[in-house]
Amino acid sequence: MRLTTGQIVGERAGDVHVFRGIPYAAPPVGDLRWQPPQPPQPWTGVRDAVAFGAPAPQNPVYHARDTQSEDCLFLNVWTPAQPPAGGPMPVLVWFHGGAFQQNSGAQPRYDGTELARRGVVVVTINYRLGPLGLFAHPLLTAGAAPDAPLGNYCLLDMIAALQWTRDHIAAFGGDPGNVAISGSSAGGTSCLFPMGIPSAHGLFHKAVIHSSGGIRNIQDLRTAEAAGLRLAEHLGFGEDVTIAQLRAVAADRVAGDLALVRRLELPVKPLVDGRLVTQVPEATFAQGKQARIPVLMGAANGESGARAFGDDIAPGGAFGFQRGLADDMVRAGQRVHLFQLTFVPPEARASRFAAQHGFRDAAQAERAARGRRGRGAGAGRGGAARGGMEDDGAPVEDSQQGRALSDAMMRYLVAFLRTGTPDVDGLPPWPAYTPAAPQTMVFGNESIAAKAAAK
Repeated sequence: MRLTTGQIVGERAGDVHVFRGIPYAAPPVGDLRWQPPQPPQPWTGVRDAVAFGAPAPQNPVYHARDTQSEDCLFLNVWTPAQPPAGGPMPVLVWFHGGAFQQNSGAQPRYDGTELARRGVVVVTINYRLGPLGLFAHPLLTAGAAPDAPLGNYCLLDMIAALQWTRDHIAAFGGDPGNVAISGSSAGGTSCLFPMGIPSAHGLFHKAVIHSSGGIRNIQDLRTAEAAGLRLAEHLGFGEDVTIAQLRAVAADRVAGDLALVRRLELPVKPLVDGRLVTQVPEATFAQGKQARIPVLMGAANGESGARAFGDDIAPGGAFGFQRGLADDMVRAGQRVHLFQLTFVPPEARASRFAAQHGFRDAAQAERAARGRRGRGAGAGRGGAARGGMEDDGAPVEDSQQGRALSDAMMRYLVAFLRTGTPDVDGLPPWPAYTPAAPQTMVFGNESIAAKAAAK
């Protein structure tokens, strides 16, 4: 495979080709720390693309410290070994979850094999995390050009990965004119921000948003700058610190841990810098200023407040926030399809009341349910959600009912990626959402069915 930066070779895994660890930007190290991502550096010869690239510095929950690196801007591609007839394939670009503080595109639950088998090109990415991905400081502001974006390096990484996809995905059989952004948890929230960034419009054409919650704790630039001053003080610097000195600090010291982020009140979500992000997503959608693209969006009912086991729609929490956005999108002329996952694996129903945050996403559910794993970081581990956190350490919950539901979810998803509408022969119709007569597709314990939601 030849890219503009050089030639790569991946590996064939049955009927799918996999390419791992492709750099989509230059290493954000040294003078490039806290800078927008720069173009990737070309290489000579053939680059081996069979192992995942290093994850960003973070807590050692998903990745051991000795596997992490500030040189982390890599992506991975799954594509059919024999592309289907009918022209280029739809593309899914996946933003991983992890509260903008941890995780990577290499988690086993994000393996793209099953979707690739169904004729979709899947891209998963790493992006900068924690204080390396979200950071502001008065010196950075003073040294930036008047319109240069500030603070949101994780978002800039995502946009750079979408630009890479636009420029290179045709070589993998993908259609650069049919790209969907998608993600779960913080990855789902990440989809909302590019929809409100005009410079990102046109890089994606659909969105599939899982488990994005209410957007709280979004700092403005001044608040984030004050947090940056606290981090510099924590690192041992006084008022005479220079950005060069801060950039010279070891990445793991800057990244710290979640306790440090909370104690110093550092940014935990993209911030309103007034340049890249001019307002919170809720305001953008309320004003109809978002990218007007087809959207498939939903959550697990366990994210919608405590409730008894069952298949009724839980109206609050994450789903309630998403429904408010759906109202705004429909008013702007967008087509929106909502879902709620209420399914709990049969063996867990005696002890668990609701579906959990970080549920195994439709793109990966079938592969995970059958116990197959990709190579690279975390390979060979199970996958489930527990403790309110995406976690690949728990055993796989496998059942015939779960596999059937997973298959249906992926069939709907592939139809949406191809056409913008989840219409599938042989499956229940999935109506578009309308505020006047709201319906939501429920993937439940008893059935898959569209159900009316309370107005």
